[in-house]
Amino acid sequence: MSALQRNGISIMTDQSAKLADSGEWLPIPEAQRQAREEILRTLRKAPPVISGITSHLAEAQGKGVRTLLLLNTASDEQGLVPHDAVLTAAAIEMFHLATLVHDDVIDDSPLRRGIPTVQSKFGKKQAVICGDYLLCLAAGERSLCRQRHRHSLGQGSL
Repeated sequence: MSALQRNGISIMTDQSAKLADSGEWLPIPEAQRQAREEILRTLRKAPPVISGITSHLAEAQGKGVRTLLLLNTASDEQGLVPHDAVLTAAAIEMFHLATLVHDDVIDDSPLRRGIPTVQSKFGKKQAVICGDYLLCLAAGERSLCRQRHRHSLGQGSL
């Protein structure tokens, strides 16, 4: 696979930071795969108090529409995507997952994507806490992204 070198950003996990720092540009299918792996890696490394819930969420396969839209938008004329877009796509999917968890509590939904919802399996309180945790992860990763770009661009704001 050919890759161009560009500055990456560091979000989500130590592993993703190493990948982002590589500055690798990827074809869209590989970028999609890596975004999904990043989401799974993040869900699986949750603190013990919530890891059972996030492991349950990792079992459901989303459609990844937001990931695909972001990666296509970020691609260059050769159809290559910078790795920082992969990490941003993973953060956006985490944000969306958090909203789904919260939505299921509000709607008292028993199933999502063919599996029991967090609220039906673990309780409403745990679902809200898990959704909040996922929101914090997504927001934190976006903040790290902005800080990295400010530093690399030498600008005060984006």
